[in-house]
Amino acid sequence: MHPITQLAQLLPQRLYTRETLRALGAFSRAGIKLDRTNALAQTADNSPTSTLVRLFFLAQAVPADAVADAIAPIATDDLVAANLLTREGDQVRSNHAIIPFGKHLTLRDWEPFDTGKPLAPDHVLGVGLATSLLAALTIRRKAERVLDIGCGQGFQSLCAAEHAHSVIATDVSQRSLDVTQMAALLNGISNIETRLGSLFEPVAGGRTASQNERQNKFDLIVSNPPFVIAPKHDLVCLGGTHTGDSLVRELLANTPAYLVDDGCASITLNWHHKTEDDWPVRPHVWLDRNGCDCLLLKFYTEDANTYAEKWVNEADFAHQTSAANNKQAWLAELAKLGANYISMGCLIMRKRATSNENFFRVEELDHHTLQGDASDQLLTIMGNEARFHEAASMDDILALHLKLVSTVELEQRVKQGTSGGWDIQRGVLRHTHGFPFDLGLDSNAIDLLSDFTGTRPAADVIAAMARRRRADPAQALAASGKFLSKLMRYGFLEVTSD
Repeated sequence: MHPITQLAQLLPQRLYTRETLRALGAFSRAGIKLDRTNALAQTADNSPTSTLVRLFFLAQAVPADAVADAIAPIATDDLVAANLLTREGDQVRSNHAIIPFGKHLTLRDWEPFDTGKPLAPDHVLGVGLATSLLAALTIRRKAERVLDIGCGQGFQSLCAAEHAHSVIATDVSQRSLDVTQMAALLNGISNIETRLGSLFEPVAGGRTASQNERQNKFDLIVSNPPFVIAPKHDLVCLGGTHTGDSLVRELLANTPAYLVDDGCASITLNWHHKTEDDWPVRPHVWLDRNGCDCLLLKFYTEDANTYAEKWVNEADFAHQTSAANNKQAWLAELAKLGANYISMGCLIMRKRATSNENFFRVEELDHHTLQGDASDQLLTIMGNEARFHEAASMDDILALHLKLVSTVELEQRVKQGTSGGWDIQRGVLRHTHGFPFDLGLDSNAIDLLSDFTGTRPAADVIAAMARRRRADPAQALAASGKFLSKLMRYGFLEVTSD
């Protein structure tokens, strides 16, 4: 077994866990930075746990004999040879932080907060907001081949490796590829291959040859690219190596050609626009007639001044002295681009052959409301939206067998009735996984929900409910379109059969 894989098995035994790090003040949701002085004081007892925390979380040089005791029976020199540790006289340092995240162990380079030194141009970031959002907003199905473009620390590849036969992780930085390979070892994963290059260059060879058609296409493509819209500077992770949102535009334009039929892609992005409300326009132009159904989720929009201020603060944190921390340089670049506003979001794509145009749908969502993995929710929403797009009339939808998905909850408001019982006044249906999409319901709609079991066409379900209520079934069917559309388009109902 590789010594890094051995180390991964040893860490929880030595209580190097997320809970241990949280007890020191890490991962504060209030955005409070770690009190390093306090953390160092709490880890001064030379115990194996404290030694590992100082080594892999606090960026400290630790006495070599303490490290040897903490990682025994693994030899320190084996981890030095694996490029995880470095000897400095009679002390040892780690070249990377090891951060438990979910069920994975993740790696990142040390930050200025850890070392007081500026970031290197090829700095490898840890798991942040965009990384975790992308992981949650990826449609996960059994896959033969997955492509992770701009893999960074490799977290998307680690997640994909669990449901894919093989994963290709690409990046323009050899350091990122090295970290990704190390992360794979740390998590006992052997089906990730790394390739150096920009966007699709590492997988482009031979794509037009019919005998190689499958080997250059993918069931899933994921990408959390360096999407920051910035003035020119040399820090790749802060977007200083491309102009405007050109990198994102090129990525989106080329993705469909590398997807198999029914293949999916999830891509995080920033893009700029002139007015606060025209945010869907440019992405729609980029994606028009590309052979994929597209769902663009916008999480927030910032004006140019706010955006520049935010990223200048990030550059200051990174101890940069170039244009990266010059607000006027940022504002000048944004003005040159006509970027009065910048939005952040995630694009979900699914390649689908159709006689009509593929759909382009947009949603404004609060990413803070996202609960866990949205894979099944997104797959249902994309499938239902395609059915509406292809339906010749509402009769085609009413002919479907529909079932209420299992990951929902119903909150009801009741009032004491005249007979002493309780009468349902209103209800709210929401998802418990993914985005909640709160949907208000009246008592008739609540009564109808339980009948969607997938055993009968929707038209029969609605007509039967109407008869129970002594209403006209024809009128009920005619009035059901808007309600049924909402239930399906927001993923509350799934199709069991046509």
